[in-house]
Amino acid sequence: MQLDVRADLREVQKMLVGLRKDQIPFATAYALTQTAKRGQANIRQTMRKVFDRPKPYTLNGTFVIPARKNNLVAYVKLKDGYPGPSNLEGVRGTADQYLRPQVQGGPRRHKAFEKLLINRGLMPPNSYAIPSSAAPVDRYGNVTAGYFNRIMSQLRIATDPLSNTTQTSAKRSRKKTAGFFVAYPNRTATKHLAPGIYERIGRGIGGRVRPIFLYTDNPPRYQKRLDFNGIMTRTAETLLPYFFEQGFKIAMRTAR
Repeated sequence: MQLDVRADLREVQKMLVGLRKDQIPFATAYALTQTAKRGQANIRQTMRKVFDRPKPYTLNGTFVIPARKNNLVAYVKLKDGYPGPSNLEGVRGTADQYLRPQVQGGPRRHKAFEKLLINRGLMPPNSYAIPSSAAPVDRYGNVTAGYFNRIMSQLRIATDPLSNTTQTSAKRSRKKTAGFFVAYPNRTATKHLAPGIYERIGRGIGGRVRPIFLYTDNPPRYQKRLDFNGIMTRTAETLLPYFFEQGFKIAMRTAR
């Protein structure tokens, strides 16, 4: 995601008299880069207001490509190769994947965790996994990475084959719980359960099951919450002329 900002700098044209040709691109590149950085800071500040306890990797989900004298364009983008910290690489997806719906609104795409389930034949291709109230969450309101590890390991879909449950660890796990299983739609053994991922609690007569993720055919929809383009446009309209003037002063001080 990027924004092309065009500003009317006619008010500062009068400052260009006597400035060397190579100093004009410097002042322009400086202005564009500093404006992009300020816009990035404004986006981060807005995230704190519109999101509920955003995690650090969400707040740090943007980056700036500075302008150069030979390339007078600066960008603020969502990171597209930046998975959140987790023992399950890619489960949370990149900043671009999970923030884009917040910027544009509309249905969200499949998360990496859901793609793994689909690829292993554990969830229908057009379904989405929605956590239930039984799923443990961290202080940010997200299902904990450790719990994701347990589910994926016991379902044997961990991205790291070494983290899949061994026979020894499985026996140790069964002392506390019988583990996780999938209720797939129309599967005879689990047709009495709503489709999803379940956890067995205890064994024998006193044992029970509880849903951890339930499958739905309706993709979760997001409202537009982060006005990315609006923030950048307002920042440019307000600060681009100011930073051009600052860049001009720097160019004048360094002029020979």
